[in-house]
Amino acid sequence: MRKSISASSSYFVAGKSRYHKAGTSNMMEGDPRSARYRMGINMLKKFGQLLEEKRLQAKLTIQELATISGISADRLEAFEKGSGDLPNFDMCYKLGQAISSRSGQMFVLQDLWQALRSDKLERTPTTELFFVN
Repeated sequence: MRKSISASSSYFVAGKSRYHKAGTSNMMEGDPRSARYRMGINMLKKFGQLLEEKRLQAKLTIQELATISGISADRLEAFEKGSGDLPNFDMCYKLGQAISSRSGQMFVLQDLWQALRSDKLERTPTTELFFVN
């Protein structure tokens, strides 16, 4: 739901994940989608910790998991460090299947997906303001 309040030539709109300067559409530094904001922020903290824990329980190296899942070792390392792009459901599925097939662990996919959702909720601000002309 959006609310607007008139303020001279521009107005404020309460929205989600947007912070625009009046007259522009460029993202500001406070926008969670901007590269400046994301640098140094551990966005996949729970997901990365859980992935590493499950991988180690399955006695897999990052390279072995990469080979089995079809996801690059660099990307897996980034996930475990809590950085990089957010994985999609297909990636979680591949990781869950790879770990389950080697270790017999149950509900790996569900655990990974739940951790990812939790990380997304923690980093999503409840409300931000942006200006619209």
